[in-house]
Order: sequence, then structure tokens, then C-alpha cells
Amino acid sequence: MKKIKYSLLLLVFFSISSQAQSSFAVNGLCIAAPATGQLDEFVEFIDNEIAPAGINTLILRVDFNYAYESRPELRDKNPLTKEQVKQLVAVCKKNQIKLIPQVNLLGHQSWASTLNKLLAVYPEFDETPHVKIPEKYEWPNDDGLYCKSYCPLHPGVHDVVFDLMDEIVAVFEADAFHAGMDEVFYLADEKCPRCMGKDPAQLYAGEVTKISDHLTTQNAKLWIWGDRLIDASTSGIGMWATFACGQPEGGAPDRPQLRVADVSYDPAGDDTGSLDDEWVEIVNESYGTVNMSGWTVRDESSSNRFVLPSTSVNPGNTLRIVTGCGTDGGGILHWCSDTPVWNNDGDTVILQDELGNTVDHWPYAGP
Repeated sequence: MKKIKYSLLLLVFFSISSQAQSSFAVNGLCIAAPATGQLDEFVEFIDNEIAPAGINTLILRVDFNYAYESRPELRDKNPLTKEQVKQLVAVCKKNQIKLIPQVNLLGHQSWASTLNKLLAVYPEFDETPHVKIPEKYEWPNDDGLYCKSYCPLHPGVHDVVFDLMDEIVAVFEADAFHAGMDEVFYLADEKCPRCMGKDPAQLYAGEVTKISDHLTTQNAKLWIWGDRLIDASTSGIGMWATFACGQPEGGAPDRPQLRVADVSYDPAGDDTGSLDDEWVEIVNESYGTVNMSGWTVRDESSSNRFVLPSTSVNPGNTLRIVTGCGTDGGGILHWCSDTPVWNNDGDTVILQDELGNTVDHWPYAGP
């Protein structure tokens, strides 16, 4: 099964390799470090598949899959040994592949219903200890939990993190280290005694600088993923954008805090029987959480009005307001109207704040 997965992965490589080899200095692959029982197969994969495909940079997601000596409490079950890592180093050197170990820092300290090793062993590092990991994870959710972060201002976190970095850079004989640092959605939490009230952009930039400066002492360079550096105002990718980490220097772009994103005005079937499929969506494109309590969604008529109950929308998140009845939660509210709200042949969705000011409107002409 694993060989089949590796082979399918290489189909993607071969489909782009001819262009990649001629166009880019870095032809890279990011992949999880192998389990101890799959090391030989992984070495063959590098020899027989990765190298011939023209891959010259391999980012290996190690995290806690290594038998750390400096922090043995952070070892996963059956981690790679130093001797096994040296086998990976050797095969990459032989094939002139730059090997960059990755340990996720700051963000990605949990995934779905699993708390990652760092916060499991050191719960005091958690930026949001009040947000509990659910037994059954669903996205979106009321807590905005995608993955947890550690608190970058905790006085003890860098003693631990730097030990991991130093050891992993040394054993991999690496001149670069990948810290991940993507999808950091919990930062400057209002309940964190150290971070509350601070600029999340400054906290993020400070952590990048601190990690980079430390790597300089090990003659290594920092690599990270770039989603925190993308501007959602031009990309339209919501939470996966730099504004989720705070406002850029010089202030926010000139755009509304919230806007109407979409409307489903003519779902399939009988109109009265399809109220659960009729909806309007509001997206928060601001740099902070917006309390929408008392806001109004309405149409052009004098009768269709929906006043929002106590509701907050996080940066990049979308709120869906369904015409029919149901249980609110998970970014969904219910108008609970007995009849359709949005005309099939044309109407205007109007969004007003708690003072009655029109924030946005969405006119549509129908099919």
C-alpha cells in the first residue's frame, strides 16, 4: 500500500518535472518522515523515484518522530533513531538533495482531535488553554479551532523549542531548518495573560525573528510556509491570509469590515419546501473579530428583516443565515421564516450594522 501511495505521488512529480527542472532553482517536495519500519522503503523511494524526478530539496516533516536526547519526553512512540536519520542524510547526500528537517513551531500544535506532543507535555505553553480539544472534531466550529498555537511570550517555551531545533539541525547535518509557522489562527488571544491586547502581527514577526536569530548561531537558515504573508484582499482566501495575524503596518486596506459574500436565492425544488437551501453568507474581511449582535440582514421590502442574536465572526470566517428553521451553531444562524425571503427574479441583500447604517448590499437580477 505504501509503495502505491509513493508511486501515485511521483505521478505528480513527473507531470511537472520537465518544467520545474528548467525553471526553478528549488525543485522541492515536503513529506512526512517515515515510520521506523518503513525506513528502507523510504530510502529506496529517494534513490529510485525522488532523485530521478529532479527533486533537489526535500523538506522532511519530523516533528516528534525522532528520539530526542535533549528532550526525551517529547519523543513520539517508536521514533526514528540517530542511526536511521544518518541513513536518510547519506542517501540525500549521494543524490545531491538538500535535506531540510521540519518541526512545526508556533502553530499546528494540534490537529483535529489530537493535541500535539509539545502542548500535551507542556500544557502551560498553550495560547488558548480554555479552548478544549473535542472528541469529535468538525470544521467550522464555534471556537474557531483549526489548530492550536503555543504562546510565543511564555518564558519557558523557547528553552524547550531551541533544544529541539539545535538537536534536529545537528543530527540532520542541515544548513536550513523549516519551522512551518503556517495557519496560525490563535495568537494574541484575549484570555492569554501575556499576549492579550498585543498586535498579533508583531507577535508573529517577533517569533519569526527570534527563531531565525537562534538558527544563525547554528549556521542555519530559517524556512517557513508563506500563507501568513498573503494578502486576503487580493487573494480572497480568507483565514489563509496575512490579515488573520493582524493588521499590516500603515493600517488596513480601504475595504468594508463585513460584506455579503453569496446568496442562494433559488434552490432546486419547490420554494416553500427548500427553505433550508435558501441562504445568504456574510464574510468578515476585517483584521479582528466583529460582534454582529443587533445587526440586520434584509431585502428591498418593508417586511423581511432578520436581526442577528448574540453573534461574533472571526477574521476570515463566513456566517451563513439560512431562511428555514434549525439549530444555530458552527457559523450558521436560522431566520426561521415560513416563506422564502429572497426573490427568484431579483432582489437586494442589505447588511446593516446595529445603528442601522448600511455596511454592504448585494443586488442580483435572478436567472
